[in-house]
Amino acid sequence: MELPRLPVEEDLWGRIVRDYYHGGTEPVVIRRDDGYGESSPRYPGDYFLEPPEEEQRLLRGLGQRVLDIGCGPGRHSLWLQRCGHEVASVDVSPGALQVAKERGCVRVLCADAMTVDLPERSLDAVTLMANGMGIGGTEQGTIHLLSGLWRLTSPGGRLLGSARDPLGTEIPEHLAYHARNREAGLPPGQIHIRLEYQKKATDWFPLLLLERERAERLLLAAGWRPVEWHEGPGGGAYHVVAEKHREVPCDG
Repeated sequence: MELPRLPVEEDLWGRIVRDYYHGGTEPVVIRRDDGYGESSPRYPGDYFLEPPEEEQRLLRGLGQRVLDIGCGPGRHSLWLQRCGHEVASVDVSPGALQVAKERGCVRVLCADAMTVDLPERSLDAVTLMANGMGIGGTEQGTIHLLSGLWRLTSPGGRLLGSARDPLGTEIPEHLAYHARNREAGLPPGQIHIRLEYQKKATDWFPLLLLERERAERLLLAAGWRPVEWHEGPGGGAYHVVAEKHREVPCDG
């Protein structure tokens, strides 16, 4: 399939978030580099709803000082704040952070998740929601990301991550993509995607969809010990809760 040629707009995600904040409903397409695309009438509108009950239960188990990576318009940050947590809301998109601030997020930081500049051991917990476990893009990138978050958390700190098992599908296009990755010596769920909206697109960016076994291995390599696994809302989605190890992690 020939990919649509669309102009790249800087901070398109920020414009999408703002438009939906003001009632927008025009679909956002998630396009993979093989041409496969999909959209959902609930995305990204869901980011303005309360977190699902299962996520709320998991969020309650976090410590006082929380770093919310990839906060978007602040769905999880706001819920944590209302429960009395001290939250730092981080996103790479200035537009999304402006909406988060307008909605009430107290402390917002515009930063790349891979290079968040905060004091070591200054946090009790970190969150990687909305498939955030995959934003490292590759196995080494994921270890690098998780190792950096390990350094920011205090002893006994926790990580709450959201991921998607790429093997939880029977869609032919996905199975063919997995097969090509395996032939190239790559994890089946290592993908490149972009967002398309109103005839504009983001740059392509990598995302790593993680089987549970791979997620566990990468967490352990980065100094985190998984303690809980919970099924998500279908399609191979799941949550993992991990605790900080005493051992120094490897750094990808």
